[in-house]
Amino acid sequence: MGSDANTQSAEAAAEKEPTSSSALLVLVSLIVRVAAIAVVSCSLARSAWLGHGDPWDLAFIAGVGAVLAALFWCLRQAERLTPGSPAVERWRLQAAVWFLSTVLSCAFAYRVSLVMPPALVVLIWCMTSLVKINRHRGVISDSRRHSRVETSG
Repeated sequence: MGSDANTQSAEAAAEKEPTSSSALLVLVSLIVRVAAIAVVSCSLARSAWLGHGDPWDLAFIAGVGAVLAALFWCLRQAERLTPGSPAVERWRLQAAVWFLSTVLSCAFAYRVSLVMPPALVVLIWCMTSLVKINRHRGVISDSRRHSRVETSG
């Protein structure tokens, strides 16, 4: 009888324990995230060092870094959503990601347009606008599709 209790407790512990492949996946995911943050941080630090004489360059670098950090945070929150999460929360995160990515796209388009000839500036802003408008339409149609599924289900 005691061996049955030990066997059951060992089986329960084995069920709670993650498998080695899932633990490896979590470890690799963590390493990739830390590496990405390190690369972005080094890039921002290098840019700040190169632009230390111009306050507008430093403001741009700080702003881009802050928006990028907020975008990563929103994406992480979106990853944590479950299928049972409220649709409003999902929509808010999608809207925040769209807004932050729009801010980044416009900021980079502006910086690139400063050194381009006028014809290319028009092309850059047209491309940026088309991408953002298309993505906005995607967010709206995606939220409509989810609301139809939730109301019919």
